[in-house]
Amino acid sequence: MYLADIGNSNIKIWRDGEVDIFPVPSFSPSDIEEEIFYISSNPNFSKQLHRFPNWRDVSYLFQISTKYRTLGIDRIVAIDEVENGIVVDMGTAVTIDIVRNFQHLGGYILLGKKAIFETFQKKTPHLNIENRDIHDLETLPLFSEDAIYSGFFHSIANFVISLKERYKIEEVLITGGDGEELSQIVKNSKFRRWLLFEKMEKRIRKII
Repeated sequence: MYLADIGNSNIKIWRDGEVDIFPVPSFSPSDIEEEIFYISSNPNFSKQLHRFPNWRDVSYLFQISTKYRTLGIDRIVAIDEVENGIVVDMGTAVTIDIVRNFQHLGGYILLGKKAIFETFQKKTPHLNIENRDIHDLETLPLFSEDAIYSGFFHSIANFVISLKERYKIEEVLITGGDGEELSQIVKNSKFRRWLLFEKMEKRIRKII
């Protein structure tokens, strides 16, 4: 089975548990001849998929209860079937969604790691920010690179922890390329890198 998660920057292609990532500008739908099921938060790219009958949009399979009018399909899939929880997607952007009694209460969108670090790199090109170690919440960084790196993750972690307390929700589900690092400092959280594909496959198996 082929699955695709189409974003604004990248397209992730899943096949039997293996995932390849392609930049949107360099990817052609004609490169895949097999039947492929997809979700897309990139309307411009989606327009060209109508010419390829092997590309099947499965967004309609996911329905949630929410008053949020512009919630992206990637976020809808991520919180699908969550009864009570906070779902964090650490991708190009960081999204945080709160669900209680299967009702999506709302959420937040923050800049992702790449955007934040690129801004710092432009302002302070002498610093090597990438590939640092995250300090735990009790340890203060003593180098600027560590301060920036850990500061990014700690700011999100502390925000998530405050949301847990405010809404009295224990479960935190984390996904996305930078999610594993965040899960290290948010206690009792669960990290599932390919959460969207897991949920897509589960739903699609019921219709094929």
